[in-house]
Amino acid sequence: MSLPEGWEWLDDVPDEWEAPEELRRPTRFPHANLAIRMLSCEYLSHENRVLLGRFISEYSLFQMWYLDERKESGGDPKEAALLAQVPMNQTRLVYEAWKQLENAEGAQLKDAAQAALADALWEAVAGLAHAREATPPS
Repeated sequence: MSLPEGWEWLDDVPDEWEAPEELRRPTRFPHANLAIRMLSCEYLSHENRVLLGRFISEYSLFQMWYLDERKESGGDPKEAALLAQVPMNQTRLVYEAWKQLENAEGAQLKDAAQAALADALWEAVAGLAHAREATPPS
């Protein structure tokens, strides 16, 4: 498809991750649905429950910042498009680690998957915070 003049940069923006069907309900927010699934798990560690709370908090802080300061600022549209993908990319990171835990069998594998999930949650929290804090106002 041919883009209007000046919009060619859209070809450089990667496609956004599409959440799997299991993350599309009960709400319209994949990160919230992931949190619901994770909190419903009887063997999710307390550390990961805390980190999940931090992920949800940082996700919300990013969304408020993006909607209040970035999207309405009239800044660089390519930067805005790339920043808009950050929350879903971080959700994907957590989801993939969560699936490893969900599919792990045996105590050793579950322990390793819990640790990998903790790492993914920390990375997602840091990624959201970094995008928000490292991007100067337009």
